[in-house]
Amino acid sequence: MRGRAELRSGANILTANEALEALTSNRNFGSTVITLQEQFDSATVGKLKKFHHEFFNVTNPATDAKDAAMEFQKKVRAEATELEVLASHAGTYPFMASLTPLATELKTLADREWAHCLKNLAEFSEKLLDNKETVIDPLKQFYTGPKRAIYDDIVKFLRDESANLSDVPGTDASDLRETIASASPYKSNTLQQAKVKLDSSRTKVAQVVTTAREQACTQIEQARVRPKGMPEFSGLLPEEQNEILRPFDDALAQVQKERLAPVIRQLADRATNEVLPRQLQRLAEIVTAKEPPKMKDGPKEAPIQYIAARSIQVSFAKPVLETEQDLADYLTAVKAAYSAKLKQNNRITL
Repeated sequence: MRGRAELRSGANILTANEALEALTSNRNFGSTVITLQEQFDSATVGKLKKFHHEFFNVTNPATDAKDAAMEFQKKVRAEATELEVLASHAGTYPFMASLTPLATELKTLADREWAHCLKNLAEFSEKLLDNKETVIDPLKQFYTGPKRAIYDDIVKFLRDESANLSDVPGTDASDLRETIASASPYKSNTLQQAKVKLDSSRTKVAQVVTTAREQACTQIEQARVRPKGMPEFSGLLPEEQNEILRPFDDALAQVQKERLAPVIRQLADRATNEVLPRQLQRLAEIVTAKEPPKMKDGPKEAPIQYIAARSIQVSFAKPVLETEQDLADYLTAVKAAYSAKLKQNNRITL
């Protein structure tokens, strides 16, 4: 009978180097067995080579059954390594984790005895082709193609514009979040459709920021002119006037640089409720320092303090105004709170 022989140690087929070592070593000689290599007809080899081409999109150049199987296992092992590399990006692209069990399955197939691939082709071929079509190829195309760039843009947009999105009307933002959280956003034209919503959301966010910036500038300008309207302001030296107005100018500059609408609104509110009282206070201090000392009897008058109306606590039991009487009672409480501050020589900025 014609055929080829193989050397085995237990159940393992020895390579050429392992065979040489086994035959020349007393330690391994007794456990080395020579067996006839399994034979396969050309139809069986042809089926493996056909599957090789279908799965890897390249031909298997071998003609011998063992060589064809070994070439197939070499490609399987390389494919497993490639899938492991792709799966390592699951931290950024969670759906890539689905490649890990496939890589493990391929490594197991690559480590089997070569004849297993020929004898059991029907057991794994259909499943692997299905995985290639539904998972492996789509994920490879995602990672190397334009879909990945779209995905990255969406993730970055949702992260960078998170504070602005609460002001954006519509469901585009929530739809984008659902796309990113999907188990398979890479399939079909899901990401191409998401890009349309991404572009729409960018336009809406830009409008939100523009509107917030315009409103903030108006609010800060209104606060800025308040000190200039004080009679004492015109009597200040130019550098003193600049000192009073500089915080408002700084706020305007910050508003122009800031890209988050909530922060822009905070800058405007701070200019009205913190900067304005503080600068009016500073204006009063500058003016007072220039006045000659006054000689008079009696207790010393408390210095003027500027406070924002919003900082005054109004004591009122009801959380909601429901009747005209409620309104009257509330206004009485407001008047009492404001009057108390005025009697303490405070000035209230509105």
